[in-house]
Amino acid sequence: MDIEKIREKLAIEIAQSEEWVDKLNNSSPGHYGVGEWDVAISNDNIWVDIPQRIFSFKNVTFDFEAQLGGSNEDDGFQTSFSRVASGQGVFAFSGNEVTIEELSVEFNLDLFPE
Repeated sequence: MDIEKIREKLAIEIAQSEEWVDKLNNSSPGHYGVGEWDVAISNDNIWVDIPQRIFSFKNVTFDFEAQLGGSNEDDGFQTSFSRVASGQGVFAFSGNEVTIEELSVEFNLDLFPE
């Protein structure tokens, strides 16, 4: 499998990973749930080391909605956020399949930075 195909498959895996929402569990302020979310990643922003089976990425856009102020719709409100993220991980591949074994994403968890 060539490097471009690996990058393409990693981009799909990265964008669909629950790691994005899991990371938000440590946001400040805390939230009462995450609604819709989307990850936009370009294959050009993924670096791959095939022999070591590691990768990193940068300049990824993470858009999400968080419920703030209260858990029910009458007391709280949905707010949209966008963050630029980076990260790294470990992957495996077999034949035409690429799977992420470890993924770490980094972005600003302060929802209302000054």
